[in-house]
Amino acid sequence: METSSCQPSKKRSGATSGTKKIQLGWLHFQETVDRYVSIRQSKGGGTREITVCLDATASKIIERAKALFFPDGKR
Repeated sequence: METSSCQPSKKRSGATSGTKKIQLGWLHFQETVDRYVSIRQSKGGGTREITVCLDATASKIIERAKALFFPDGKR
């Protein structure tokens, strides 16, 4: 995870943190039923939680999602 280079920010409670947790899910369009279906983990659950910097851009989050769902770069 790329949390080490995040800049800390002041929270309301007085604690500092430069990261946030987000949940990612994968919806795959299935032509046989003409709709999107959720791709679930082998042990159940449909989302994965990752930690990102507060200033993370959408393209950085997409890169992390690709690495998470396609670890070998394959579909």
